[in-house]
Amino acid sequence: MKSRVSRLILSMMPGCGLIALGVFGLGSPVLANGVAEEAASANKPYTVECERNEEGRRVSCTVDQDTFVGWRTFGGNCAQCHGQDAVGSSFAPNLIRSMDNMTEEQFYAVLENGQAGGQMPGFAENPNVWRHKERLYGYLRARADGELIGGRPARFDQ
Repeated sequence: MKSRVSRLILSMMPGCGLIALGVFGLGSPVLANGVAEEAASANKPYTVECERNEEGRRVSCTVDQDTFVGWRTFGGNCAQCHGQDAVGSSFAPNLIRSMDNMTEEQFYAVLENGQAGGQMPGFAENPNVWRHKERLYGYLRARADGELIGGRPARFDQ
């Protein structure tokens, strides 16, 4: 599990009052009034909100339409080899870990061409996958970032 370092910086800006800037995970700012949670997700290709139980564990998550389509695309085309929730199998890697060492461009290259020396085919000719590549990336990025738990997510209302 990747450790995350967080720090809180307090600063005073003329006319703006006290602003708390936090660096969490990828370094997105968080304003004291909570408004910047939206700004923090602006750089992420997904939107995820999870409910937590009494112990603080995520028990159910709701995602945006694109992330939901990414989940559905994964389930219909990738889960057979990479396992439910992208945790891997005896013959295909855990994509949650793989995403930590892969840029978005590298992800698309592997998805397009397959894995050299491996059994993974390329999906550039598969319209059920290729036209949803950004959504699939968003779903896997949310899983790899630890924002989205396994299982079927709910969708935000349209």
